[in-house]
Amino acid sequence: MLKNRLEPEIDDNIESSLAEQLTWDLLDGQISEPGMQQLEELIEADEESRRCYIACLDLDQMLSEYFQQPSAVKEQSTPTTRPFGGVPLGSLMSDAPRV
Repeated sequence: MLKNRLEPEIDDNIESSLAEQLTWDLLDGQISEPGMQQLEELIEADEESRRCYIACLDLDQMLSEYFQQPSAVKEQSTPTTRPFGGVPLGSLMSDAPRV
């Protein structure tokens, strides 16, 4: 990709944005063969694209680990005893008269 010498930051942002989009496509399993080739070229040629790629991989890994662990909020909100003396709700309803 040709760089604009007057505005290199804009070109770097465009390349890193493209690298980010292609990286998410890769992680989502949606990247095309030309997209994969383009991502490889961006990562090889551009430092900011490499940083963006690594940041996306790190974020994806952290999110995967976070959502695989049980939530502390869920654990705290789960009652330690079951309502109705531990009797499943379905068995309570089976004795109710049918209308």
